[in-house]
Amino acid sequence: MAEPLQIESVTETLPATELWGSFKVLGVEGNRLELFGWALGKSTEVKKIEVLVGGSVVASTTPTLPREDLAELHPDRASAATCGFKVVIEARGKGKSELKLRAVLDDGTPVSIGAVHVAAPSRRWELFRRR
Repeated sequence: MAEPLQIESVTETLPATELWGSFKVLGVEGNRLELFGWALGKSTEVKKIEVLVGGSVVASTTPTLPREDLAELHPDRASAATCGFKVVIEARGKGKSELKLRAVLDDGTPVSIGAVHVAAPSRRWELFRRR
């Protein structure tokens, strides 16, 4: 039986000049990691959320989950109502990894959201399920 995934640290880099948002580790089951959060561009829309390991994108998703709380806080931004995201990735192999999260704005600008450091049964990450 493989050793379970261990979260060593979670670092957020928001808010940023271009973006509001937040994220957290929603859960860990075996070698699967589920991340949940929201991202709202201050002056442009968020096109997608990416998870990177070693500079390579291993998962991406579009923010589409409902966020009524943010819609109420930002009534002038239609996208605030659906700026939530969730992504689940699965580890392969053994070792420590840094998973970097970033938002990509409509104009292509990448904006750091934060990072999760893990000791995992994995060095490579692959998309397990995305929403």
